[in-house]
Amino acid sequence: VLFCGIAGIIILNIMLWLISKRLSKTKIYPINAIIATVGFAIWGYMCHNFIRYKSGMSIPQYHTITRTAYAYYIMKQRMGTNKLLCDVARSTKAVSSLSSASPPNIVVIIGESFSVYHSSLYGYENDTNPKLREREKKGELIVYRDVVSAHENTHGAMRSIFSLSSLGNNFDNLPLFPMCFKSAGYYNVMHDNQYKVGEGVNFLSDKELSDLMFNYRNNKRFQYDEDLIKEIDLQNAIIPYLYIIHLYGQHYTYTERYPTAFRKFKKEEEDKTKTEKQRKIIANYDNAMLYNDYIVNNIFNIFENEDCCIIYLSDHGEEIYDFRNYMGHGNAIGNHNIKYQIRVPLMIYMTRKFREKRAELAENIKKSANYPVITDDVSHLILDIAGIKTKYFDATRSVINRSYNKSKHRIVLGSIDYDDIK
Repeated sequence: VLFCGIAGIIILNIMLWLISKRLSKTKIYPINAIIATVGFAIWGYMCHNFIRYKSGMSIPQYHTITRTAYAYYIMKQRMGTNKLLCDVARSTKAVSSLSSASPPNIVVIIGESFSVYHSSLYGYENDTNPKLREREKKGELIVYRDVVSAHENTHGAMRSIFSLSSLGNNFDNLPLFPMCFKSAGYYNVMHDNQYKVGEGVNFLSDKELSDLMFNYRNNKRFQYDEDLIKEIDLQNAIIPYLYIIHLYGQHYTYTERYPTAFRKFKKEEEDKTKTEKQRKIIANYDNAMLYNDYIVNNIFNIFENEDCCIIYLSDHGEEIYDFRNYMGHGNAIGNHNIKYQIRVPLMIYMTRKFREKRAELAENIKKSANYPVITDDVSHLILDIAGIKTKYFDATRSVINRSYNKSKHRIVLGSIDYDDIK
């Protein structure tokens, strides 16, 4: 593959050189001028996207040199960021406001590519969330209805979920929420099926930063999330604890996200207005959603006898041929309907012990289910539920707090006001 890639680049450049050499001998100057103008227009559009959205994800792949240079720039930037975050982790101060009583245990589940438009919890016709719907009917599960992610790609979304910063501003110099839990005396554990410590340049892959934030990290990926959660062992858990579980969820390729036992939905049963290929992919996604329902419910089962609150959300949404011939995520910018990649689930499961000890908090969580939320503020919600106090906490950003700013406009994808366009 590497050889073919290099050979392809060489051949492409030779062809471009031959074409340009031939064009240089022609006297059709208007055509050359038009080609040059188009080229500069493309370059200008790329620069405009980068300046407006401040993300290389929005740079169209028009130029190998530009993409290579940007990749190097990002690598150096992230390495510098990780070093600064290590300093932040060492200096972060936080305490539990419940020192006289037992602090609650907290579990944060972060899903992947969860489309609320293919979730029966949110009204989808296929019953893709039977177990979670049953918990909601019993009043055990609080489902938030108006939640958006700040980004439509995993890296950007994970940064916004973990950081106490606002929309990534001052990300390098403000704590990530596990740092506050660690400082407050929590035992921090992360089970991650996507990021591996020491592999790649990412704040969740950096070994030094990971060692500062977590007492334990898994070191293996699995094809199916079920094998990841089998590693969760509460027998050796130190209380109070913070568990962060990062699933592979419904990330494409969808057929690889679930075992054959969950192949319930068939292409013949899907929307007949779609092509056969589209119906097949939609069915595969729905099956991945069904399997994710099973996984999340199993995580609830693991912790249900504990004094514990579980927060589940997804990093971003997913487009599945909803309004155009496209499936996936990462390019909502520039499309006339961003909601499919931006809207995400948020749900809170409180165990019986948690509800009995904290009746007022449980009631506040129930009352907030219809408030608008952006995942950029979820870190403050998590701190609020745990009762952790730090100077970085902002009560106006916690949806369960009396000071929550319900009229705040949610900025997504760098500069788009979701509440203006939704």
